[in-house]
Amino acid sequence: MIIGCKSYITDCGRQTIWTLLSDVVVDRINSCLRLNTAYKKSYHDTQRRLDVANASHRRFDLPEIVIFGKFDKLCARMEHIVEMFQMIDAYSRLQDSRIEGKIRFVLCSLKLCMQPIL
Repeated sequence: MIIGCKSYITDCGRQTIWTLLSDVVVDRINSCLRLNTAYKKSYHDTQRRLDVANASHRRFDLPEIVIFGKFDKLCARMEHIVEMFQMIDAYSRLQDSRIEGKIRFVLCSLKLCMQPIL
């Protein structure tokens, strides 16, 4: 799932999130986030069906963190990337505005966008 999402977002490694249009990246990330939600829903539905069908038998039980942990971490990082693209979009609109003294705001926003993400 993780490798598939990374491949989907980056066109099998031929692109990066910086070479693609931000709208395309955000749409692809949102698709991956929906995949995680659907995957969890399917897991919970299957668990409920197994509980009903095999009430007398011992059930196979794994903690969700084992199954979803790495994918959830990837999704959290992808949500931060979406927030970053939204912030860049919001601050880039300052360049087009006709506010007096906007140069100071534009320079500050560019400094924020160019800082390395830790």
